Amino acid sequence: MRGSTGNMFKAMKITVAAASLSLLWGVGGCVSYTSVPEPSKGIALGHTNSGGSIKTIVASIERVVLRHPMRDDQGNYAVNLPVGTTPETAATIISRLPVGAMLPYEGMSKSVPVYHIGRVWLRGSSGKVDVVYPSRGDLGQSVDGGVTVWVHGGDRPWYVKRMQYWAPGTVPTPEIYVPLDGEVGVMEEVEESEEVQEQDG
Repeated sequence: MRGSTGNMFKAMKITVAAASLSLLWGVGGCVSYTSVPEPSKGIALGHTNSGGSIKTIVASIERVVLRHPMRDDQGNYAVNLPVGTTPETAATIISRLPVGAMLPYEGMSKSVPVYHIGRVWLRGSSGKVDVVYPSRGDLGQSVDGGVTVWVHGGDRPWYVKRMQYWAPGTVPTPEIYVPLDGEVGVMEEVEESEEVQEQDG
């Protein structure tokens, strides 16, 4: 009898433990994961100059620039890249963007609209980028819009899967980072780059 009672007690303990784990898993499944990271934490993969990072940034910023075009009187706009971007990487990214792209430089006129890369997540062939873009409010005032761009690539040309817009100020605007000293030339022609297309809105 004692053995039978002991086995029964052990079985009850296992059942209670299993039920508890099941309850915890159920609760965990109901909790969503949301993250709008601070730009100062940098790029998730820790390497702003990797090939995947470059393609992710180009696909994202190109889509935002085409959807929300802003230029100064000379047709220029600046792209503020993540801290740690090398001059070589910066030049590569700028060369693949629509006409008028340039890098920020010391003493740059405030009339030049700036598109900011907030943070980049890259996980294999999928990634997403926070972009802060210049826009106009209802009264014509300057407003920084925020959008997260999901992209996919790897085994095919990188393309935009979808875009998630945020209320102004939700995605923090990064400080201006100048990867080169002095004024940077503006791209006058679009160099050939990988095809970027949008899917799923």
